[in-house]
Amino acid sequence: MTATCNLYSLGSSWNSPAATAVDSTGTVWVADYGAQNIYELIPASTSATETNYTKQQYQSATAFECLRTLTVSKTGQLFGLEAGGSRCNSSAIPEVGGAAPHNTGTPSVGSHTTQEVDVSYTSPPGTANYSVTNQGTTTSDGFSDATPGSGSTSAGIPYCTENITAQDTCAVSVEFSPTTPGLHLGAVVSKNGSG
Repeated sequence: MTATCNLYSLGSSWNSPAATAVDSTGTVWVADYGAQNIYELIPASTSATETNYTKQQYQSATAFECLRTLTVSKTGQLFGLEAGGSRCNSSAIPEVGGAAPHNTGTPSVGSHTTQEVDVSYTSPPGTANYSVTNQGTTTSDGFSDATPGSGSTSAGIPYCTENITAQDTCAVSVEFSPTTPGLHLGAVVSKNGSG
C-alpha cells in the first residue's frame, strides 16, 4: 500500500526559512534566518485540512542577528535560539511580547481567580472589539470575561469596555473558574472592526 500526500505552499516572499513550530491554536510560527524575523501563519479556520493561511511578521521584542531554531511550549510561549558565532546569543530567548503568557496559578476546582491582561493597539481603538476564549474545549469551563463596565485598573489603564480615545492600551479582566482538574488554556482575542 502506497501512501500519498499533498504539498501546499504557505506564505510567500520568504528569504531563508530555517525552523517552524505549531501552537495549540493551529498557528504556524516560522523563523526566517535570512530575514532574521519571526512570522506567523494564521489559519483561516480550525479545520484539520485547512490550507489557507495569512502570513504576518511577528513584532518580536528581540533584535535577532542569527536566529536559527524555534519552538513553542504547551502554554504558547515561543523560544528562539541563536547560534553561529561569537556575536550570537548562546541561550534560548523567550518570546511572546518579551514576556511569558499570563499564568492564573493553580486554583482549586470550584474556586476562581482573576488576572488582568493588557491589550495594546497601534492607535486608540475607541470601543475595543475583543472576546475571552477557552482553547481546547467546547465547554464554558475555565475562562470568562470579568471586565467591569467602566473604570480603570489600579495602574490607571482603562478597561477595554470604555471608549478608548486617548491611549493605545486597555485592560481585560479574565476570570478563571475551573470545574475539572488539569491544564486549561485560554486567550483574549482582539478583533478589528470587521470582526
